[in-house]
Amino acid sequence: MKVKINIRDYLEDNAGSGIDVQAHVDADGILEALDLPDEEEFDVDIHEILTENRIIGHLWGIEDVQEVRSDLDDNQAWQVLQTVEERLDSQYGMNRDTIEIIANELFGSKPERRWHGRIDVTIEESDGYGQDEVITRLRDMAELLAKAMPSIQANADEGSVRLVEEARP
Repeated sequence: MKVKINIRDYLEDNAGSGIDVQAHVDADGILEALDLPDEEEFDVDIHEILTENRIIGHLWGIEDVQEVRSDLDDNQAWQVLQTVEERLDSQYGMNRDTIEIIANELFGSKPERRWHGRIDVTIEESDGYGQDEVITRLRDMAELLAKAMPSIQANADEGSVRLVEEARP
């Protein structure tokens, strides 16, 4: 889609009553006459321009793609957007599902994330627990966790059980 921008209005707003220039002027001459820096930027409100032309538009950026597929880098996200645009069907439009489908086609399914955690438990020997009893209790806790959350894998790491000389307060 092409958008028209009225540069005349912009120049008049910055030039005041007028500009005295020769008939053949390059861009540097205009910038110099208006006393504008060489790298002057001005904001264009795309929504305002669309409204003036009675057009609506939904803008999608790489950040939108990365919200759906956080595993994609900027270039991959841009490739997804370009592919979506090539295949855009006005009957279905563009949405997060479309982004996910195209991303999966281009880069495979999103990798599943797995979390690994560790719980440190201190059991006082004075309570009558020896190393074997401590390992049994840790296994029991792991089994309880696995029953409560069937999708997780919980186990007791017997190798990490050690005797601590000084008890913690």
